[in-house]
Amino acid sequence: MTADRIQLMNRLIAQGDFMAIEGGRFQLIPASGKPVPTDWMDARQESLIEAVLQRTGISAFTFDGYSTGHYGLNNKSPGITLQFTNIVTQQSAYSIFNVELSRKLNTKFGKAGDPLPEGHFRVGKRSNFQKFWRGTALPMPRRISSFHDYMGNLRDLIFDCRPDFSNRIQNDQINLLLITQQQILSAFSSDGCRTTAGQLPDNCRTRVPDKESQQRQALQGFQPNRTTGDSKYGISKQGSAGKGMFIPSSCSSIAPQEQTTEEWLADFDRGA
Repeated sequence: MTADRIQLMNRLIAQGDFMAIEGGRFQLIPASGKPVPTDWMDARQESLIEAVLQRTGISAFTFDGYSTGHYGLNNKSPGITLQFTNIVTQQSAYSIFNVELSRKLNTKFGKAGDPLPEGHFRVGKRSNFQKFWRGTALPMPRRISSFHDYMGNLRDLIFDCRPDFSNRIQNDQINLLLITQQQILSAFSSDGCRTTAGQLPDNCRTRVPDKESQQRQALQGFQPNRTTGDSKYGISKQGSAGKGMFIPSSCSSIAPQEQTTEEWLADFDRGA
């Protein structure tokens, strides 16, 4: 972990800002109650998430893509493989779900039993894939045969996974990541921010803003590097990065990507 990340995390904690990963999404709410500039967050969100994961020692994964095919003996079992990557170590992992890759009924696009187009698949109403999808709290497709149009939505989420020795993740072990504010405060307390009740220094406030319940919204747009075939994903992706967040104007004329750490912190202080 770089010193820049530690410095930034400690500054945010010292300001009393709320930080957590809830429902698989990173959240940052300034203690001032003012919103976080979108460009400021876009330039730093991945670094903040990596810093939290490294300090807490928690493994987390992002969704990279998927492929369909036939598995098992004689390649007779149709399925879908979801690919994941560990955010910190870049370790690859995967999970396989049973799906159908052929048409169920005769339509103008083909006869029953014909193969579906590449990347398309069907799932049962009580299938493990449906259970997994509902666990993400993402919107359900209008038709269960159109999941291929919605797979890109998985890129916005951070997953708590437990790969086995072969890097395979069992279907029931893919959950949305949860890291509480207290876990983050405890992980960074060695840098001078004591978080035990009654021992808080003046420059290390940990109080959550009174308006937290109204202002806490998951930041959209945390997206890992995309793999080949990305055009097949996210056709019906809901919303856009930062949609619904309160966004103040940034006082800096320098693009966030080009700022030094000191400029980042100063810019954030002005915005907060």
